[in-house]
Amino acid sequence: MAVRLILASQEIHDPHRQQLMKKRARRIADGLRKQKGILGVLLSGSVARGPVSEPSDLDIHVIISDKFTRALPEWTFHRNGIIENLHTVHEEELLRGWRARNNPASLSLWFHKTILGDLLESFLPLWWNPYTKWQDRLPVLVSLRQNPDIQQGVARHYAESAHTYLQQARNACDDGASYDSHHRLRMTFQAAFNAALVYRGWMLRGSKKCIEIGQAFLPDALIEPLLAVGFDIVGLNGMTLKRASKLCKARLRYRTTLLRELRRLKALYGGDGYAASKLEAATKDHEKHNAMAYDYYSSLLSQNIILGPINHMRCFSGLSQVPRQLISCLYPEESPWPMLEFVQSDLVSRAVRDEWLAIMALTSSRQRCMKLSTALRKTLDNLVLQIG
Repeated sequence: MAVRLILASQEIHDPHRQQLMKKRARRIADGLRKQKGILGVLLSGSVARGPVSEPSDLDIHVIISDKFTRALPEWTFHRNGIIENLHTVHEEELLRGWRARNNPASLSLWFHKTILGDLLESFLPLWWNPYTKWQDRLPVLVSLRQNPDIQQGVARHYAESAHTYLQQARNACDDGASYDSHHRLRMTFQAAFNAALVYRGWMLRGSKKCIEIGQAFLPDALIEPLLAVGFDIVGLNGMTLKRASKLCKARLRYRTTLLRELRRLKALYGGDGYAASKLEAATKDHEKHNAMAYDYYSSLLSQNIILGPINHMRCFSGLSQVPRQLISCLYPEESPWPMLEFVQSDLVSRAVRDEWLAIMALTSSRQRCMKLSTALRKTLDNLVLQIG
C-alpha cells in the first residue's frame, strides 16, 4: 500500500512561481539561521514538491530547541500575494516520534496528532545547524509514515476522532443546539474522509483542494459514499462557480463587519478586565489580517476548483471559529455549545450573526441534523469495518 500524492485534476503548475517562492523561502531561512536555538529550516508543501499555482502557500517548518525563546509569526501575507506560513516544530516533539519509531501503535498516534509525516513528505532542507542530529534522523522518521501498518494506524485514529465528533453532534442535537450539532457533523465528515483517504494511501496535501483530490480516487466504494453524505452536510450539492464566487466575496466583506463588531465590543467592555484584554488581542489579530487579506480562493475558482474552497471556508477556516472566539472573549467559562449562544446572544449585533449564518449555511433543524447523523453513521460504520 504505497503512499500516493494525488492531485486535483484541474491543478495547473507554474514553475516560474515555484522558483519565485523558493527564492523567498531561502531569504527567510537566511534570516532565521542566525537566531540562537534554531536547529533547521525546512521547505515543505506544494512549493517543495509541486504543483505550484497562484493559491499555493509557502510552508516553512522551523525546528527549534529549548534555547529558542522568541515567538515566530504564524503567517504573513507577502506583497507578491504569497501567504507565508511558519510552522514551529519543537525538538521535544520530534523526540517523542523518534522514541516511538519501533512501536507501530505509538508511532501511528504520533503521526496522527502531529501530521508531520504528511506535512514534511518530500521536504527540502534550506538550512541545518551543523551540530544537530536531525539532519540524519528526520528523513528516517518521516519515511516511516509510508509503512502500511502506520498508514492503517493513522486511518484508525482518524476514524476514532470521527466517532467522537459524531457523538458530540448527537449530544448537541439532544440539547437543542442544532447549529453546533451541524458543525460537529462537518467535523465528523472531515475526520472520516481523512481516514478513508489515508487508508487508500493518500498523503495529506492541503485542505483547500481536499474534495477535488478525493474525487481523483473515484470510482471508489469507500470514498464515494462519504463524499455523497459530505456534500449534503457541508452544503456542496448544486454548488456553482457563480454561487461559490459570491460566498468567497461575502467572506471577505464579513471580515470587515467582524472587525467593526470587535471594536464596538472592545469599547463596550472597556471596564471589564477579562473581556477587555481578550477583545484587545482579538481586535489586533483581525486588524493585522484584514490589512493584508485578499481572496486566496479566487485563483482556485478560476481553475474550476470550487468545492474545496467552500469546504475549506465552512469547515477549516477561521470563519467557523468566530462564535467560539467571540463567546470566549465575553465569558471566562466556555459554553459547551458556543454557536447556539453566539446566534442567540443580543450582546453580538444581529448583522454579524446573520451574515455569518448566511455564509456558513448551518441548519437550525433538529430533524435535519438527526437525518444527517444517521446517514453519516452508516458510512462511518462501513469505513471502520473496512479499515479493521
